[in-house]
Amino acid sequence: MDDLLLQKLTTAIEKSNALLEQAQDREDRLTAVLERQNELFEAWQKGEQVSDRIDKHEAAKLLNVHPGTLQRYRSEHWIEGIHYFSGAKITYSRLMILDWQENRYDPAAHLRMVELFAQQKQQRMRTMQRRSA
Repeated sequence: MDDLLLQKLTTAIEKSNALLEQAQDREDRLTAVLERQNELFEAWQKGEQVSDRIDKHEAAKLLNVHPGTLQRYRSEHWIEGIHYFSGAKITYSRLMILDWQENRYDPAAHLRMVELFAQQKQQRMRTMQRRSA
């Protein structure tokens, strides 16, 4: 009886260790994503030209989803011109989809970022109009 209990405990410990490793791996990936997001956001706030447009494959990889899932996100969660951009090919804003992912369960926090993004976009458009006039 003791051997069976010991075997079950050993199996449970091994499973727990595997789960801990997976959690650490996810945390490491999220930390890297958040660091990149912060770099992009800081550059963007300084008015630097930030090229954060990515294609569907990069976006899907970034969010760890199938590329087809992006279509559902576009129809259910994202705003055209903020999170994604239509054209000959749909592209995505790395900064905005990362913020959406980080604040997915805190819509108010993401809405503040959307508003800030929209304000910055309007300022850039006004600046471009003044330069072309």
